[in-house]
Amino acid sequence: MGKLSGLSSYLARHGTSAPNQQPKIGIINFDAHFDLRTPQGRSHAGSSGTPFAQIAQYCDKKGWPFHYACLGVSRTSNTQALFDKAEQLHCWVEEDTQMDADAVPALKTKLTQFVQDCDYLYLTLDMDVFPASVAPGVSAPAAYGVPVAVIEPLIRHLFTVAQQHQIPVPICDITEVNPNYDRDQQTSRLAARMAWTMLHASSPQIHDQGE
Repeated sequence: MGKLSGLSSYLARHGTSAPNQQPKIGIINFDAHFDLRTPQGRSHAGSSGTPFAQIAQYCDKKGWPFHYACLGVSRTSNTQALFDKAEQLHCWVEEDTQMDADAVPALKTKLTQFVQDCDYLYLTLDMDVFPASVAPGVSAPAAYGVPVAVIEPLIRHLFTVAQQHQIPVPICDITEVNPNYDRDQQTSRLAARMAWTMLHASSPQIHDQGE
């Protein structure tokens, strides 16, 4: 629910300041799961599996485009109905099996095209996108997963392209770290590394000043 509340607040502020515009806000989600399930029940309350479906509904009500990229999706951890829904919503989808070191150049090209088509970006990283061997402290450890050496350069590239084209990235988050399932703080340490990568990639002056 943090994904929805944070982005909804930002969308609301943007919509207030520019009521006649249709902002193209790109969502880039490194995740083994789509999180596109439709909220159920009388209250239609959301859950950890529904935030991007809720954002899609929000955008539809506002008449805004929905630009969603889910990178690292596991074929075995999502239903065919969710793959079909992602296709209907014209999402950019990359399965975990498509994201190895050899694919990085092509992925960077696709990422550049995605970023250039947006006015703002929201970056979110779910730790269950990584292999269980490096990120065991999640609710659904990945049997396959995407290597750190693939995701980290893509995050850096995202910020590089955004800076080149002056596209703001006002919201970043890292989700799904459960110390109860972690081993020797592996997942927490990797999450800290990813936060460091985001911070340095988003603020070149920090890197220039050295550690």
